[in-house]
Amino acid sequence: MSHTPRIALVTGASHPRDIGTAICRKLAAEGMTICFTYWKADLEWIKTFQAELAVNGFQSEALEIDLSAPNAAERVLAHTCSTLGTPSVLINNAAHSTQTDLTTLDVSSLDAHYAVNVRSTVLLSTLFARTFAEAGLQDGRIVNLTSGQDLGPTDSTWMTDDIRTHLIPQFPFGRIGTPEDAARTIAFLVSEDAAWITGQVIHAEGGFAR
Repeated sequence: MSHTPRIALVTGASHPRDIGTAICRKLAAEGMTICFTYWKADLEWIKTFQAELAVNGFQSEALEIDLSAPNAAERVLAHTCSTLGTPSVLINNAAHSTQTDLTTLDVSSLDAHYAVNVRSTVLLSTLFARTFAEAGLQDGRIVNLTSGQDLGPTDSTWMTDDIRTHLIPQFPFGRIGTPEDAARTIAFLVSEDAAWITGQVIHAEGGFAR
């Protein structure tokens, strides 16, 4: 990492045990200044988490926002730039997910998933790239996460004990993937060591036998 702190924008850090939170912790530990978004989270925990992220004496910022809003991408990037500066790292981690099946799937459900998981991600990536180029910065990184629980389940906020018992035998390591596992992969991808990796789909799945 350079001596000037890199600014990382991470979406979807709303719970102590979710993947976005682990990513923020890891990148802060690597010396980055963090701005993260959250939605419907405990505000006292958010304040505590912000203080935790300032481990290296750098400011952290948090923005509560519904990423399904049409102007969400503009608001997120504007908040980051106005409070911390132009980010050089964007992690699109936030996702909308519901237990929808054949009997309940409808237009509103599809639109809700599209608004957060596709539209928000694409717009934020586009705005980030434009702003990054206009600022004359170099070595920017965008990492997009997508749901891959059928490829390598991560024990974040959704698993029950029954699910864990069922899944553990399918992992050669004898354990289920954790948010910290995902965060370490992200930290590598935004590091100088991964400068020659671009446009790749990476499955961090711990040898999961599906």
